[in-house]
Amino acid sequence: MKIQAAITRAKDAPFAIEPMELAAIRPGEILVRLTGTGICHTDLAIVHQQFAIPLPFVLGHEGAGVVVETGSEVESLAPGDPVVLTFESCGRCDSCQSSHPAYCDHYAALNYGRARNDGSPYFIDANGNAIAGRYLGQSSFATHVIASPRNAVKVPRSLPLAMACGMGCGFMTGAAAVLGLERWNENATFAVLGAGALGFAAMFTAGIRGCQNIIVADRHESRLALAKQLGATTVINTSHDDLATRLTELGGLDYCIDTTGFAPVVEVAAKALKKRGTLVLLGGSPQRVAAIDVVALIQGKTLRGEIFGDADPHRLIPQLLEWYAQGRFPVDKLIRTYPFDQINSAAADAASGATIKPVLLF
Repeated sequence: MKIQAAITRAKDAPFAIEPMELAAIRPGEILVRLTGTGICHTDLAIVHQQFAIPLPFVLGHEGAGVVVETGSEVESLAPGDPVVLTFESCGRCDSCQSSHPAYCDHYAALNYGRARNDGSPYFIDANGNAIAGRYLGQSSFATHVIASPRNAVKVPRSLPLAMACGMGCGFMTGAAAVLGLERWNENATFAVLGAGALGFAAMFTAGIRGCQNIIVADRHESRLALAKQLGATTVINTSHDDLATRLTELGGLDYCIDTTGFAPVVEVAAKALKKRGTLVLLGGSPQRVAAIDVVALIQGKTLRGEIFGDADPHRLIPQLLEWYAQGRFPVDKLIRTYPFDQINSAAADAASGATIKPVLLF
């Protein structure tokens, strides 16, 4: 079918919205007409080739929309069902069977494979060229996408789908990382480093878990002011406050979620951990090597990285939407919407920090 898609053709090039032909679905697939999609910093990292995924590519992985058509083998979804899209997984390997689909044995092939197993493309441009697609199970910078029941979570019809964009990646990741923290203590000190979509979701979830001491650190004063309004008890502006000094003054950290991936920040966070403290790494940056005191870790400390917060989307996304409906997970405070043809403005606002979660509307 004929669709419109925003394509990334070269490093640092702006997105170009072009007519495309989308392949027909196969028996185990679904066709989704998107209502909207979030923009994630991972998409921008690929545009700037911080992650060396070959271009051109149709990116985007925070889509939400309505099922238009289902393949003959699909039984769990039907045309007209509203869905939130997330990453793809096989559903059969040990990780998937044990509710850890983000560590699927076939994750790379399913999410970065670029084409079908037989080599046929998902997208063909106006010049007849095959274009890589199905990025993270969807390639949601397009009006229509091919997905599967494994990476499409059915949601209530009453839900404003624009608010659901981000649930399949950023919001889910931050929430899952906090829900996975063991030995949770409501009186412990919890910190979020980086007040983006992941960071706010982590902050909301810590509050839902009853945490009384929530620290948020960022370099944007507007984000810190919003964090104070929405649940943070202490904020640190790293544009003028020394993070290490402030964390020491606050007595150190029992739990910390780093969303920056910035090596100097990770080093500070690791040093700030109390005995038996936990640091979870969710972000990525060009600075990938951090110096960690191994002897200090022997004091019962935990340092781990997670993909998608180790979430099981089919279990967690419905819970997040329930919290949103209750006013306990107010992601609408983070979202700014843009028409699809303003994708480059939305991407620029995401990069500058002007918008926490840009959502493109089709």
